[in-house]
Amino acid sequence: MRSLNIAVLDEELPFPLTSGKRIRTFNLLRRLADRHRVTVLCHRNPDRREELDAEDACRAAGIETVVVDRAVPSKSGPGFYARLAGNLLSPLPYSVATHTSPALAGAIREFADANAVDVWHCEWTPYAQVLRSALGDDLDRSAWTVMAHNVESLIWKRYLEAESNPVRRWYVRKQWQKFERFERWAYSAATRAIAVSPEDAKLMREEYGATRADVVDNGVDVGYFQPQHDVERDPSKLLFLGSLDWRPNLDGVALLLDDIFPKVRAKHPNATLSLVGRRPPEWLKERAANTPGVRVFADVPDVRPF
Repeated sequence: MRSLNIAVLDEELPFPLTSGKRIRTFNLLRRLADRHRVTVLCHRNPDRREELDAEDACRAAGIETVVVDRAVPSKSGPGFYARLAGNLLSPLPYSVATHTSPALAGAIREFADANAVDVWHCEWTPYAQVLRSALGDDLDRSAWTVMAHNVESLIWKRYLEAESNPVRRWYVRKQWQKFERFERWAYSAATRAIAVSPEDAKLMREEYGATRADVVDNGVDVGYFQPQHDVERDPSKLLFLGSLDWRPNLDGVALLLDDIFPKVRAKHPNATLSLVGRRPPEWLKERAANTPGVRVFADVPDVRPF
């Protein structure tokens, strides 16, 4: 197999490994970099210290980087709500519009002019748009893939089903419809669409016209995550492990706290629940502090002890 020149588009450098997406992305890319030239083109990480560590980790793994000096806008504060309102005038979903920057499009064009790229890889579905804006008609003559960590329109459909506020429900419906249109184009136009599960791949093929959809499922580093056989198991301990700044995870935690864990405690009064993950919101910290048996462990450096 000849060595390929692979250009990867993403929101940020996937390091440190503090989320499922970063863990998956970094480990797959460092293995690709053993055999191919891999370059990540992305926005800068919001945390400057994190960005420097990420560049060092990529360099050590043989991954080249092109980082534009623009961070993806925050999802808080007055500016966030202004951007949400402004997105009503855009045909693109909010997360697609905010991740499609002129700075990154310019970096992609410069890289394309200076390099013979074999494959363009969008490491998250919204980055298909910035590739389209950068390459224009050349996209039709290029080999490119899109990685769907989730089928986003399915998540927005679930948001819609769960939303009771009529104003928010109206807005969520608009986002869901925009994502359906966008994903129908992205999955069908890409040379290859990539899903993390057979269910998502089936949805891509049957609902979004993806004639070339494959599965690259999530894995685990079995060298790093070894069971501790000398540790006695405690059957009264429950663990939720996942990013605590992502709404689907927070919905799951709310279901645990509202419905499931109280029933467990009713039958097993000594049961405890540990919520381990990055960036938990204040409401979750307060809720845990006032719920017997529940503790939040935020931004831990290593999840293995849990």
